[in-house]
Amino acid sequence: MSTFNSTITGTGDSLFGTEANQLVQGTDSGQLMGTKFNNSCVYGSGGADTISAQSPVDSLSGVGIGSTYTGNTGNDSFDFGTYGLTSVSVAAGADNDTVSIKGIATATNIRTGTGSDLVQVDAALLNSLIETGADADFVRLRDSVSGGTFRFGSGADTLAVSGTVISTLIEGKADNDSFIFNDSVISSTILGNDAAENAGDGSDTIIALRGVTSSSIEGSTGSDSIYVSRGLTASTIGGGVDSDSITVLGTVTGSVISGGSGADTIYLEDEVFNTQINGESDDDSVKLASNISAGGIDAGAGNDSINVTGTAFAANIAGGSGNDYLSIAAISGGSVGGQLGGDSLYVGGAISGALVDLSAASTTDDSLDLADFLSVAGAVSGSTIYAGAGDDSVSIVGSAVATTIYG
Repeated sequence: MSTFNSTITGTGDSLFGTEANQLVQGTDSGQLMGTKFNNSCVYGSGGADTISAQSPVDSLSGVGIGSTYTGNTGNDSFDFGTYGLTSVSVAAGADNDTVSIKGIATATNIRTGTGSDLVQVDAALLNSLIETGADADFVRLRDSVSGGTFRFGSGADTLAVSGTVISTLIEGKADNDSFIFNDSVISSTILGNDAAENAGDGSDTIIALRGVTSSSIEGSTGSDSIYVSRGLTASTIGGGVDSDSITVLGTVTGSVISGGSGADTIYLEDEVFNTQINGESDDDSVKLASNISAGGIDAGAGNDSINVTGTAFAANIAGGSGNDYLSIAAISGGSVGGQLGGDSLYVGGAISGALVDLSAASTTDDSLDLADFLSVAGAVSGSTIYAGAGDDSVSIVGSAVATTIYG
């Protein structure tokens, strides 16, 4: 425990520090307390205390560098006004507490205990920690965040960030959490559940409205909803366990998107470049509303649906095991296949310089390769088609030039 140069206690309406390295210890419930001096500690008594930067004696107003502010039990209120916080520790304690910071907070730790707590920071938050306890907490950050760590306890928690998020770790826990980012997310990690604990996680909602770059988003267990607008670059998105929904609006470049186990839905609205999309297990739905160039789609096990309304350029698209449905506007280079099961592949235009493989290439057991259906509305050129075993149907409306078809 820290050793202080002096200690002040007292009853009455207010109690404020008078020097550095001082313990300010409340004795009455509902006191107004604080200190502007460095390396000090304000410790509230049980009850609804107000810990404030604003003293009735103006010369005592402020926030101390390296100081600690503890609310103890009761519905406490922390109001630091527009003062900046540097290397400050805030411990709200049990019950329903409120923490309000309007100045820039740097290297500051904010911890709340059990109870439904509110934390609001109106200015930038730099290299700081926010850690909430059990119950439904709300954290509102109105400016940018850099180098932060945010950990939420059990309960349906909400994090809303108005500014850019850079180099920040965010971890949810049990129950249905909501993380909303109104500006860019860069070089950050967002986890619907604690990295060391998956069991008991709820159905989380993660929304990023101005793009995600060089970051990782993981829903973990539960039926999660992940929504990204303004594009995804050099990032990974994972739905985790259970049936998840992943939506990305804007260009996707150099990324990996995985639904995880469960019947997942993946929707990408704009062009996709050098990106791998994985459905993994169960009956997944993957829809691309534009072109895909390089990279690929692997729906994995289950009866999956893959719909590409644009052209697949040099992409590798696989339905995996199960009875899969694939619809692609046109194919130029790369490979497309259904693999195990009875698969249906519809190509709305031409196939050029591609491998179309509906056979069970991963096994020598032909009984696992069921009747496949291939329909091409345009011409086929410079390509190879493997229908595999089973009673297959191949229909090509246009011409077939420099193309080999194996039944």
